[in-house]
Amino acid sequence: MISLDTNILFAALDRQNAQHEKAISLLDELSREILFVSPPVYVELRAGQGWPPELEVVP
Repeated sequence: MISLDTNILFAALDRQNAQHEKAISLLDELSREILFVSPPVYVELRAGQGWPPELEVVP
């Protein structure tokens, strides 16, 4: 199981981020692994600006 850091996810979600392509490439390489987002990282992502509407969780 691989725990993902906030910075990697922010870079992957933001096409304007200088590290966007590297983050996408890394996530692509890890796509066969079990990936985990810890609760604190999830909270950081949700609190940040630019949370994509397509990632909204509808109860």
